[in-house]
Amino acid sequence: MATNKAASKSTNKATNKASGLKFIASFKAYAPFKRLLTWQGFLLAVLLMLLSGCNSNPSVQAPQEPPPVYINEEAYTGEEREVISIINRSLESLNAGKEKEYLELMHSDGPLQGMPSYRVSHTRVLRDIQIQEQRNVFQVVVPIKEKRYGSEDELDYNYVLQRGKQEGDSWKIVDKD
Repeated sequence: MATNKAASKSTNKATNKASGLKFIASFKAYAPFKRLLTWQGFLLAVLLMLLSGCNSNPSVQAPQEPPPVYINEEAYTGEEREVISIINRSLESLNAGKEKEYLELMHSDGPLQGMPSYRVSHTRVLRDIQIQEQRNVFQVVVPIKEKRYGSEDELDYNYVLQRGKQEGDSWKIVDKD
């Protein structure tokens, strides 16, 4: 019985080898690809797949930016809080890339007609806010220190906001210089 098993194993090996050769022979028209059908080609393909999988590691991420620090509105009351709220909303819109919301906070007659391309990481007010009454509007100049993402420099700006004296008028940013 052992000889029958050995004989059938050798017959199976010969049959498998012959069928494998027939398979390869059927690709004679594809002579350039004949090498790819060898064991070396197979091992090379497996190795390349393994190496390419090692290069792309989805768990490794670029360091995230810290969240932006806006002006603390709780430190202000009344009109001053409204002014700080407008400045914060403009910075939030700027950082989020929401141009329409950003431009809605700008005065239509002011020089600011587009949205800048930078993003602000930190903002603080430098001194007390003083609202001044003029002939047709209320105006406030808010001195700000800003820090942008990707820069270590702190920049000084003056936000100029105005509100008309009519009921329903709201604060708008006229300029930032």
